Amino acid sequence: MKRRQFISLLGSAAAWPFAPAAQTQGERVVRLGLLRATTSQQRDFEAFMEGLRGLGYLPGKHINIEPRHADGVLSRLPELASELVRWGPDIVVVDGNPSAAAMRAATSGNPLPIVFVVVADPVRLGFAASLSRPGGMMTGLSNLAIDLGTKRVELLRAAVPNLSRLGVLVHPGNYWVEHREQVHQAARALGLALDEHAADKPIEIAPALKSLARSGAQAVLTINSPLFYSERERIVSALNAARMPGMHPEREFVEVGGLMSYGIDFPAQWRRAAAYVDKIIRGVVPADLPVEQPARFELILNLRTARVLNIAIPPTLLARADEVIE
Repeated sequence: MKRRQFISLLGSAAAWPFAPAAQTQGERVVRLGLLRATTSQQRDFEAFMEGLRGLGYLPGKHINIEPRHADGVLSRLPELASELVRWGPDIVVVDGNPSAAAMRAATSGNPLPIVFVVVADPVRLGFAASLSRPGGMMTGLSNLAIDLGTKRVELLRAAVPNLSRLGVLVHPGNYWVEHREQVHQAARALGLALDEHAADKPIEIAPALKSLARSGAQAVLTINSPLFYSERERIVSALNAARMPGMHPEREFVEVGGLMSYGIDFPAQWRRAAAYVDKIIRGVVPADLPVEQPARFELILNLRTARVLNIAIPPTLLARADEVIE
């Protein structure tokens, strides 16, 4: 049986976990809300749609998607989440920690299934009771962002062997406290002094970067943040102008000129999220769907930027890279 045929075969309301929002020739159309803290990211969205199509879901025929994007301004998320709830979705897919928290709050009086895609630590942050048995109405995929802080500091030190003072660009409103312990432990273990500079709004990024440059930081670690992702070109340009190499959480920073990144394959996460949507549509409750953790991480290097910054990437680090941008 083809997957795309299953909806029309589920004729009884008892077999379908949701009240149908629309029907066309006997088919039930799923209403899927999409809440993202960042700007629209075509690569991730295309991967998600590819995953849905591979499972037989055709947009407009089997599933309708209503997106909302906060463009890095986290204060917009509660209202965007409320808008989606008023739209009346059957299921909602969210990206990271702030979006998951906003949607959970918006649905507290009327719970509906929520699939998160890149939550840093769902158990520590209270989105799941455990990885194997999430409980409640939320499940999905973790990006282990909090746990990658140590590795990112180590890799940056390997690229800049004379590093003694590390700058950290933080977004306090995006769970910085949870990241902080790992970053500080890694810096202490490597004998690095730390300079933290914060930005909670787009207008605060330029002053924070100028402060980092004045602090004497020799390199900068950018902490996971939808705000920083949305402003990545400006951040990378400022760091390169100040001749401060950067370690970033997503490859897109490197694609626009950042020195290096270490993290998950985000399109792969979004493609995999489609499988969660499929299972919930077929009646599996989120409480019984284990949270998945990534098994693979990518180290991306930009040699063009390294040359501009007069950094000689060690051969051992080049050999470890999953991709090198020449």
